[in-house]
Amino acid sequence: MRSFSDPNLEERIRKNLKFALGQNFEELKQEEFEKIVELRLANPILHQAYLSQLQAAMTFDVEAKLENLTTPTLIVTGDKDPMVPAENSYNLARKIKNSRLEVINNIGHSVFIETPKVFNQLVTDFLNGQKRNN
Repeated sequence: MRSFSDPNLEERIRKNLKFALGQNFEELKQEEFEKIVELRLANPILHQAYLSQLQAAMTFDVEAKLENLTTPTLIVTGDKDPMVPAENSYNLARKIKNSRLEVINNIGHSVFIETPKVFNQLVTDFLNGQKRNN
């Protein structure tokens, strides 16, 4: 197995992050963007692991089982996600009983990075609501 230790590693990381994060994330939160790049450079992903993750994501399908889920489920998505369209989250919410869908406007794939305060508040409120209901 080889790692991404090549001269284009940083360029690849920056390109992928720009895709995964919102279009303006690098401009608006430049310091945070640079910290993420540094972390990724310090912790390179093995090429085979990356390919395996992509393959697993492309072949994972439990749609037929979703209607059997009854556990309270929070679904959070960004409406500008270029990797997983928001429609997928609407589909999940329709099929999972007892689910709650939160769509965050003008946010991409990495909601928890792009809007951590909003994301954390949604999760906290959801979990606190579940505690009150039990």
